[in-house]
Amino acid sequence: MAAMTTELIAELVERKVEGERVYELFRRGEAYEVHLDGKLLCATDQPRNEQPLVELALAPLKGRDDVSVVLAGLGVGRTLRQILGAGGLIVRRVDVVEVSPTMVDWEKRFFAAHNGDAMKDPRVRLHQTSLAALIRQVRLGAQGVLPEEGAMAVIVDIDRSIDEPLFPGNQEHYTDDGLADLEQILRPGGVVCIWSQKKEAALIPRLTARFQNIAEVAVPVDADPGLDYVYRGRRAALHPAKGN
Repeated sequence: MAAMTTELIAELVERKVEGERVYELFRRGEAYEVHLDGKLLCATDQPRNEQPLVELALAPLKGRDDVSVVLAGLGVGRTLRQILGAGGLIVRRVDVVEVSPTMVDWEKRFFAAHNGDAMKDPRVRLHQTSLAALIRQVRLGAQGVLPEEGAMAVIVDIDRSIDEPLFPGNQEHYTDDGLADLEQILRPGGVVCIWSQKKEAALIPRLTARFQNIAEVAVPVDADPGLDYVYRGRRAALHPAKGN
């Protein structure tokens, strides 16, 4: 007699509306998943890109003991956990940028048990705002928003792809001006790392025009269409002026 399998049924836990966007939280057994406007956004038991994204972002910084990271996009907190536990370097500070109060609230109440209470780590600072608003504060000279010298890495994980942004205006981060803004919050020698569910051919020349050591890495994932893409560039380092 064939063994019977039981598929867990997703139970709606909460629904919240932010502006015109609808967030829904479902529970399947001990796991949680978030849907935004009816589409799966993230889930506590479905890792997708967190480990390779963080490894690629921090690889050029191995051996450093002064690493500060700006993480745009909280999700269920797994990427943050990967950053805090990164080996081969010392992470001193992580600035998490999350525009959705719903995601911040659900992380506290539902996801913390699945990410090792990552947000409670004393190295973490939360900015409940958009990445654009955070950059604008820095540009206007606001004190204490980010480390005074800038971040050593900026990880952007806020959209499905450039042409499928989760929020209006997000696509501006991937333009020439947007990349210039990301460069502005990086220390010399710092790394920018951008994740997408699609191959972003137009992003390569834009990165090349402003950053060094450009990399495009295809990452196999257990989700359609089977590959994610990580794009990385590095801000030029400052070199001491040569004597006459």
